[in-house]
Amino acid sequence: MKKNLESLEFDKKETNNSITYTAQTIPAMKREGMSPSFEKISPKLMARIPNFHYKGFDASISNWKDMGSWVDNNLLSGRDELSPQTIAKAKALVLGVDDRS
Repeated sequence: MKKNLESLEFDKKETNNSITYTAQTIPAMKREGMSPSFEKISPKLMARIPNFHYKGFDASISNWKDMGSWVDNNLLSGRDELSPQTIAKAKALVLGVDDRS
């Protein structure tokens, strides 16, 4: 996504697997009271990778719904279940403790 680039002169070069933006003179911006936040007025390029591999999982994401589904199905799936070893260790830590509060 491109934002606030209208007043800048830049070169854009595209190849089969990359896009490069080059700007030579981006003017400094002085903070002024009552002005919009820097985030809203500064030049910005935002990129995302639609296909990637993370921690053993392949992803193909084109929107936020896809992202949420991928995280739920791959990264979070089974994370709410404790192994029998962990359950045994937790029980051993509180063995003999009689405090229900």
